[in-house]
Amino acid sequence: MKAFRLDELEAERAANDGAYLQFVRERNMSVGLYALDAGALDPQQPHRQDEVYFVVSGRASITVGTETTQV
Repeated sequence: MKAFRLDELEAERAANDGAYLQFVRERNMSVGLYALDAGALDPQQPHRQDEVYFVVSGRASITVGTETTQV
């Protein structure tokens, strides 16, 4: 079993000066931590794989196609 601590992942992400840290990569799945500053826009383009977003703190909105949802 693999277990991860959010505070440790965040420290590693911040130490690497990036918004994204991939911490699991398996054949059919990957998991990463993505952090944006308040008010920042997400510059990513649509991906080929499905994605799951889990908001740890703050508020955001996500737009998929023409549908926007507050999260």
